[in-house]
Amino acid sequence: MTASTDMNNAAVALNRFGLGVRPDEPLPRDGKAWLLEQFGRYEPTPAVWSSQPTGASLIADYAETQKAIRQADTTTEPGLRKNLRERTQDQYRAAVAARVSMALNSPAPFAERLVHFWANHFAVSIDKQPLATLAGAFEAEAIRPHIFGKFEDMLLAVERHPAMLVYLDQARSIGPESMAGQRAARNKPDGKRGLNENLAR
Repeated sequence: MTASTDMNNAAVALNRFGLGVRPDEPLPRDGKAWLLEQFGRYEPTPAVWSSQPTGASLIADYAETQKAIRQADTTTEPGLRKNLRERTQDQYRAAVAARVSMALNSPAPFAERLVHFWANHFAVSIDKQPLATLAGAFEAEAIRPHIFGKFEDMLLAVERHPAMLVYLDQARSIGPESMAGQRAARNKPDGKRGLNENLAR
């Protein structure tokens, strides 16, 4: 191979399959080998992500705060809402910082590009509360562990994650003949309830 061919292979590996060249790394001599080596270097739960709270703990904290807001009087309720907004923003910023850190510093940029691809494919919108809080945990728990595994495992992790369940309104989906559905019908006969088909689509 000529030097120009080697350079072209390196550029393709770095830019098409990776996240671009890093200033502290030499260009790979063999683009294909450089990509394949990353399978062993990829960390599904690197230190920057392992310090983040889990989706289960975040949704439990959110539910507890919402309960406190519902039970609060008019003097304390605005403060609780403000605190929840601030915590949500802090958690979202921490998750974004973790993602950027991995994109800049990962020893396996090919794997990180796959993380970005699948996180975008199974995207959730942060416009709906509490998804701004859960977006980072969704990527860390449902996407990162499965990028080199079976698609089926990733799909199941994605559709069962609290972030996706909230995004698709599955948290409010109840069977009309279930105990919860019958109780809701007794308490609010004219209320709208039933199975939500968003996840099935």
